[in-house]
Amino acid sequence: MRGFNPVKASTFTNLDHMPWAEKVIIYLHEKGIIHGYEDQAFKPEEYNTKAEVSDMIDQAYDIQQKRDNPHQFVDVPDVEWAVESVMDLHSKLIIIGCLASPFKPNKNITRDVFSRVLSSTILLC
Repeated sequence: MRGFNPVKASTFTNLDHMPWAEKVIIYLHEKGIIHGYEDQAFKPEEYNTKAEVSDMIDQAYDIQQKRDNPHQFVDVPDVEWAVESVMDLHSKLIIIGCLASPFKPNKNITRDVFSRVLSSTILLC
C-alpha cells in the first residue's frame, strides 16, 4: 500500500506456500498496484482494509480526483496515507458516502463492497 514502505517483490518472505500466485503478486507489485509490509511480508492470508483496496484500485486504474471535490470523510485526515486514493475514488462516485460521516478506512472490506467498488471502477474508467 502507498503508506507502507515498498519492498522488492523478490524479498517477500512468505510466498513459498503460494507458488500458483507468486508471478501475479510480483507482476502487480512491479506495476505499483500492491506492496508488501515493513516486515518484508506480503501477508496473502490477511484481509484488506477499505483504505488498502481504495489504494489498489486507484493505482491500477490511475484515477484522478475531480478538482471540485476538496472535501474529505471525517475519519480520513490529511495525514492518512490513503487519503488521496479514497478521495480520488469518492470524487468519481466509485465509493460513496456522506463526507460528514465516517468512511472507516481501517475496516476490513467485505466481498460485496469490493465487488461493487470494482464493478463501478470498471464501468466508469
